[in-house]
Amino acid sequence: MKIPVIVTLFLLCIPISLSAQKDVIKKYRIYRTWIALYDNPHKVKGVLYEIKDSSIVISNSLNKEDNFTDKFSLTELNIRNIDEVETRREGGILRNALIGIAGGFTIGGIIGFASGDDDPDKKKIPFTAKEKALIFGIDFAFIGGISVGLVGSARIEIPINGSFKTFNENKNRLKKYSVIH
Repeated sequence: MKIPVIVTLFLLCIPISLSAQKDVIKKYRIYRTWIALYDNPHKVKGVLYEIKDSSIVISNSLNKEDNFTDKFSLTELNIRNIDEVETRREGGILRNALIGIAGGFTIGGIIGFASGDDDPDKKKIPFTAKEKALIFGIDFAFIGGISVGLVGSARIEIPINGSFKTFNENKNRLKKYSVIH
């Protein structure tokens, strides 16, 4: 009678939510990719999926789970047709803008508090240090959000120029941004 109770208690202690697939998906990062081709005026858009010996494979899905459940289509592009590969981490603009807003608000608040209260005799509309901190914080948050958000919108450019030599020089760099390393 003791053994079934012990086995039942042991099984209840094991977290049901353990799944190696979920951990892999959480650690995996999506990089949007734009590939300029020699024979096409429009860039091929998608996710850098795999780097092969003489080609680059692009996935059409920006959803992390799709890239592990085969709910996507792949396009394989020969190196000879590729002029340049541009890539950027998915969500980089928003993430950087939020960092800029938080940093700008903090710096503006510190500057506002450091400037102290205005002298009511010298100014028509005197501000307290708290009011200045709020005003400067909002101003700097706006400026920080825009400027740091623009930094997040920058694309990493990797030239290929239809050359296997250039491709091989940049192969490890490209693999860093691909789903399958």
